[in-house]
Amino acid sequence: MLSTFNTLVGIGTVAVVLLILSLWTLLFLGETKNGYFQFLKKHAFHFGFLLALGATVGSLIYSEGFHFAPCTFCWWQRIFMYPQIIVLATGIYFKDLKVWVTSIALSTIGMCFSIYHVLLQAGIIASDSICTTSGVSCAKIDVIIFGWITIPIMCLVLFVAILTLSYVSHRKNA
Repeated sequence: MLSTFNTLVGIGTVAVVLLILSLWTLLFLGETKNGYFQFLKKHAFHFGFLLALGATVGSLIYSEGFHFAPCTFCWWQRIFMYPQIIVLATGIYFKDLKVWVTSIALSTIGMCFSIYHVLLQAGIIASDSICTTSGVSCAKIDVIIFGWITIPIMCLVLFVAILTLSYVSHRKNA
């Protein structure tokens, strides 16, 4: 069951990476008038909401369903991901594009925790005392999919995707 879930999550992560790369490529090339970009711009909060919801459900499945205890940095990443469901849902319901500011702030801070966590798991940053305060080492890798996708990398990809979608949603000249 875990390997099937990991495979599905891995495929989803790769799909999100491709989505982000396509958006960045279109932004870099100035191709913001095409239908694909306009569709993503129009529905950016919907996609961001689905990504935040998927991240929340996925993290709860890992911790509650498969009994992977979240480490300190996993908790911090959750703190900045979970509220995005409410923020983006509010923006969708009230048709208020101003929530992009909150979403970008949450995603940027969460992304910093994710980057630190990825570097910690890669051994680039030495594990310190904060990483064992919850009884779980932040440097321990519980999940590795396709040889490179870990839980912090999944979270980093989702933060970058939500940040990108929030940025795209408010662009005036696109």
